[in-house]
Amino acid sequence: SAQATVADGDGRLGIEGSLRAIAPGDRLTLDLVGGQDDLSRIEDVDVRFELTAHDLTVIGKALALERELPRIGPVSASGRLRDHSGTVGVEGLIAQAGRHDATWAEIEGSIEDLIGLRGVHLAGRFGTASLNDAAPYLTYPPPDIGPIRGSAELSDDDVSLGLEQLRIRGGREGLLEIALTGGFDDLREIGEIAFDAELEARDLAVIGQLFGAELPPIGPVGFSGRVAG
Repeated sequence: SAQATVADGDGRLGIEGSLRAIAPGDRLTLDLVGGQDDLSRIEDVDVRFELTAHDLTVIGKALALERELPRIGPVSASGRLRDHSGTVGVEGLIAQAGRHDATWAEIEGSIEDLIGLRGVHLAGRFGTASLNDAAPYLTYPPPDIGPIRGSAELSDDDVSLGLEQLRIRGGREGLLEIALTGGFDDLREIGEIAFDAELEARDLAVIGQLFGAELPPIGPVGFSGRVAG
């Protein structure tokens, strides 16, 4: 459903209004409120949006993605679509998915150019009570190593789009504990990888389970150092 007002009171033909789209069963709702001052060009776009969904799977289907997204929910997102010299970006983005007692993620920030994916400034936090939500993307059952928590920043301040200030910590005492700090300087080319890592495991077999490999139960195992490439 939608309602709008089209007028040229300032000499330019513009539009103001609102739109609501609801998927069957109320599993996804999208609200848009705002408008555009000049329909003859892309500039002067100013639209606030709010989105709610039952889970990420519903969003993936709405976008016709080839690979099904995990059933992590509920999902909510809000922000403001505005143009920057003819380039549409998003400001004040706040997105959340999942519950803190299961698998979840939170993202805040802005993107100056949504189409070209430039001017990216996003900060995120994430966590999972177990690796079960990763099972659909693996060819082997993930081990139950306990909860994982982390945070990261996605930015292209140095031209390349990189995952910076990545911190991951978690595991279960006596089985496997891991702490990673670092990032990927270039996500598009997967270049300049650098991590400071600390790991303690009951034995090599537990580590092998993380990668679907069979390793001998030799342990305990400890590692501390820098991984780069």
